Amino acid sequence: MATTSKKVRWECPNGCSGVLGSTRPRRDDVCRYCLDCSGKAGRLVERRAPALERRREAKSAARVRRVASAKDTIDRRETARHSVHGLDLREVVRMAGRLPALKGAAGVPWELWRGKQWVRSGHAYGNSWFVRIIDDDTPDAKTRQEILVAWQREPEELRGKQSDAVARWRPTEDEKRARQSKAVGVILHEMAHIATGKRHGYKARKDGALKFGRCCQRAFAQWNDRHADLVEVNEKEEGAYRGRRSRELRSSGE
Repeated sequence: MATTSKKVRWECPNGCSGVLGSTRPRRDDVCRYCLDCSGKAGRLVERRAPALERRREAKSAARVRRVASAKDTIDRRETARHSVHGLDLREVVRMAGRLPALKGAAGVPWELWRGKQWVRSGHAYGNSWFVRIIDDDTPDAKTRQEILVAWQREPEELRGKQSDAVARWRPTEDEKRARQSKAVGVILHEMAHIATGKRHGYKARKDGALKFGRCCQRAFAQWNDRHADLVEVNEKEEGAYRGRRSRELRSSGE
């Protein structure tokens, strides 16, 4: 059975009567031009197809919405990846770069690694640094061990799989705040390496530079003075050194 192509009305911009024509006419199709107006003007006067123009505008608007939606999805994913229980670590790095002790580390490129197997750690190079942070929904090694101990104590017919017990874990509010504090602490720690250019020491922590240790101390103190209402950092847990070297650091005048 023969089919007919859809027709649209092509209208003259000068108000002459329109004609029905194809939605995709050839370039030399007479429906594209008002012959009366073209004869009077001495040049071709093109007709418009309002229905096609509305359709193009709708498609263009839909394309803009799709692009915006895709960008918004990417932004949400990046924000989620860089957040520890709602705390955006990108903003933490910007805030840390404004601390007097860490001005030398402001603007230095950095990366965040997230995963289910990572322990909290980091490393600083000469011109960049990175930190590893465990995923929000994953227990750390100590918590995982406690979950498995509790799982083993349950009756065998009720306890199910080990993986299910771990998957059911959800952090308490105190655990969320502790994770945020540790994440900020390791960021300040690595930025202190960048700001001072000093390391812990190749053989043991007792060989590390006191300049780096004191930079950590100042950074933690300045952070807690300015941003304790956001996250407070535990210097004893996240500081540069412990034990004898820590006592030397506190008594040193460097």
